[in-house]
Amino acid sequence: THLTAAADGRVHDLSPDERLATVIDAVRTVQPNIDAVVLSGDVADDGSVGAYERAAGLVAVMGTPVMAAAGNHDDPRLLATVFGPPDPISLGGWRIVALDSSRPERIDGELDLAVAEAALDAVAGHPTVLVVHHPARPIDVFDITRARKPSDIWSSA
Repeated sequence: THLTAAADGRVHDLSPDERLATVIDAVRTVQPNIDAVVLSGDVADDGSVGAYERAAGLVAVMGTPVMAAAGNHDDPRLLATVFGPPDPISLGGWRIVALDSSRPERIDGELDLAVAEAALDAVAGHPTVLVVHHPARPIDVFDITRARKPSDIWSSA
């Protein structure tokens, strides 16, 4: 989402607030009864509390549980103060688990394998969706943003 501290902030000459509101409106039109909102990182472009609070306000209209995972632009501690910890969400027999791949002051990501394994052990026996901001495999020009040691993600899963 890349919201900024200022509501009129722009990122790459676009309004993140307007873009998020457009997505929310589209989702509510197509599927008004969703089960959860999962934000997969870069909720804020600047890691600011103001951006997190506005994002929380915008997604609150969905009336569902919200899970916010940290991305490389986020401050995981501040993100959790607004959204709460990204505890697993249970939907039917499925579990949604967020793994924090952010690294302070870095664009690439890395998982703490002990934390990842503990999170996955907690949902063992259930089909699970993993939410990780950094891709485990290179994606064209975005190779620099991938998780370091991607094989660790797959071996943990």
